[in-house]
Amino acid sequence: MGNQVDIMLWKIQTNNVVTALEDFIEDWKVSRNSDLDEYLRSYPGYFKSDESTREAIRLVLGYAKELMDGQREAVGFYENKIWRTEKGESVRMTHYHERTISKLMQKIIKNRTESITKS
Repeated sequence: MGNQVDIMLWKIQTNNVVTALEDFIEDWKVSRNSDLDEYLRSYPGYFKSDESTREAIRLVLGYAKELMDGQREAVGFYENKIWRTEKGESVRMTHYHERTISKLMQKIIKNRTESITKS
């Protein structure tokens, strides 16, 4: 019982995270460029968000980048994804937003697979 971890609902602007992921995926489909740092420097929604939301965007898009680059073969979550913040907190998003993000990431795998098949 001593290893129990408190998991909090992440206090972020979740819609901003979802929008950033949608945009990152669309940008990647066109350019095949998964350079996250370059993307974040040019994405205005990142700078308009609060610090917690910026961290969430970095974590979620970092996960997506791993899928784009083939470092991950599967999304690995649908609901109940626990994210670890820079402060070491264990947090999660609402189930609705987790499912939305998971479905968007599934599109990365599908698109990557289709482009490999065409090559």
